[in-house]
Amino acid sequence: MKKFDVQIDKYGVSLAVKDGQFYIKSKDHRQSVPANKIRQITMTKSTSITGAAVQLALDNEIDISFVHKDQMPYARIWNSKFGSISTIRRNQLSFSESIDGSLWIKDVIKEKIKNQMTLIFKISKNVDSPSVQNFRDKMASYLYKIDQSQNSDALILANQLRGWEANASKLFFSAISACLPLQWKFKLRSRRPAMDAFNAVLNYSYGILYNKIEGLLIRAGLDPHIGVFHKDQYNRPVLVYDIIEIFRHWAEYPVIMMFQNDILMSDYFTDLKPGININRSGKKIIIEIIMSFYNEKIEFKGNRAKRIVHIKSYIQDFSSQMKDFKHVYVKKSGI
Repeated sequence: MKKFDVQIDKYGVSLAVKDGQFYIKSKDHRQSVPANKIRQITMTKSTSITGAAVQLALDNEIDISFVHKDQMPYARIWNSKFGSISTIRRNQLSFSESIDGSLWIKDVIKEKIKNQMTLIFKISKNVDSPSVQNFRDKMASYLYKIDQSQNSDALILANQLRGWEANASKLFFSAISACLPLQWKFKLRSRRPAMDAFNAVLNYSYGILYNKIEGLLIRAGLDPHIGVFHKDQYNRPVLVYDIIEIFRHWAEYPVIMMFQNDILMSDYFTDLKPGININRSGKKIIIEIIMSFYNEKIEFKGNRAKRIVHIKSYIQDFSSQMKDFKHVYVKKSGI
């Protein structure tokens, strides 16, 4: 059966249970949805959920997440049955302190840069800009440096990778801006708050992907707070930050296409001074396009499936790797 995500973000909307089904209620709308048709429920601060709805979701292994306006999750409710094998999490910690973890994150950063190069190639075919040419030359050099790095000290290696990755990202966003219509160009990458329309939509798209990955990690029995590359961040789901690097281009590409193809209008954005906010009409279009993109079937690492399924499969494979991981060597200094 085809399942879909439920996004509840309108002020005053409540989620309850009626006749064994989810019951979505607002001032001017009523809707019943069978539990077996829902994959994930996402709610904002201005909405509410009953205990019965929580129980129905847990009984059907439906992930419930609570998100900020930019879709970044700040809390979630999940079934205690998710990821009940503690061996996975114990081995995950060992992996984060091993040379295998260092080699894995090297591959992750290399793949991220390759994806960035491919993305810029796609969107810049008719663009003649020094930023784009500089990007191509520099990124190739960073790939070579990462590939050739042989430092056995994990801390030094981590600092090298962070430096190369940060510099590559600056070049990447400069190249993206060069490929956008004049109205939507931006000077710097900005997060909270986003200082321009492009960054506002990109943050929103990243938030959707972060939320998806965190939920899939929990389902797979992994601890989102045990990371490898981003491990030194207190009370943060740092493994999400590691895994998302592989798939970040899937959050970026549809956003770039929306701006390049004039799908988004200035009417969809509100100036908050400081910052830019996406209004409800804009969010509706953005969510539809992004979710359609994730549900598109593509070839990835030799398999054909929806993008969201590829992400799920990668995380399940990583979980299996952690379950069978044999700790041999603990680094003296961790990433």
